[in-house]
Amino acid sequence: MKRIFIAVAGLMPLLGRAEVVISEVLYNEPGADVSGEWIELYNNGGESVALNGWRIGDEETRAGTSLTEAMMFFPEGASIAPGEVQIVAANAIRFFNLYGLKATYEGVGGALGDDEAVPNLATDGEWDPDGGIINMSNSNDHVLLVSAEGVVVDRVNWGNNGGLSPGLADMEADGQSWQRMDPRVDTNGAADWALAPLEQHSTPGQVPGPRIFQAEVVVEAAGPTLRWSPHPGALSYRVQMSVDLVEWSDEALQLGNTEWVLPTDLPTRVFFRVWAD
Repeated sequence: MKRIFIAVAGLMPLLGRAEVVISEVLYNEPGADVSGEWIELYNNGGESVALNGWRIGDEETRAGTSLTEAMMFFPEGASIAPGEVQIVAANAIRFFNLYGLKATYEGVGGALGDDEAVPNLATDGEWDPDGGIINMSNSNDHVLLVSAEGVVVDRVNWGNNGGLSPGLADMEADGQSWQRMDPRVDTNGAADWALAPLEQHSTPGQVPGPRIFQAEVVVEAAGPTLRWSPHPGALSYRVQMSVDLVEWSDEALQLGNTEWVLPTDLPTRVFFRVWAD
């Protein structure tokens, strides 16, 4: 008789290399005011990271001359602590008016002026000699996070024009963000990302989940069944399987209920995890 070992990795998502990651991005601002755009960062490591000399922006080409793209330095002395969330807002006053939150940094200028309490980013004149502004396009654009050594630490793109291939799709509504589903995981793939639920639109300053939770295997008449409790706000569920906790494959998508009958042709050793979408 074939013995099958099944583990449910409900609360143990695969951890990526500890680093500062882009955890959320909103490029389709509410209304038509581009100063409502913002980028969220998260330090998923165990140590503070000094951001002196680091850059962030949507100008992917060194010495690029697009006035609607920019690459900007973080303020002198900036750092991000372990587990900390930071917001780079195009305009801190606009960001506060929309969300009631204080941004960590802001771009320069804007019709509303600068918030003197929020440090400004500074243009990297070598990378971005024309001194453009961060004005993310609603299609075919990027965000790059670059270290002081010039290494791209993280990037996200919408449209097939950058590190993720395929890139992220267009947003469904104004003010809706793309979120990293598990901020501790960075596989440099589009599967790391999901649109924020429409009822939330975006969650600046709140790193999601991960939206992965405990499940159990129970014996039913139909066979061994993976079962879990309902997750508040979930529209559907997704079951993934792995034999090594490294590579995960989607086995069931858009499940409307909270159980899934296991297939009969499982490998000898297998792991499952359940996501709320």
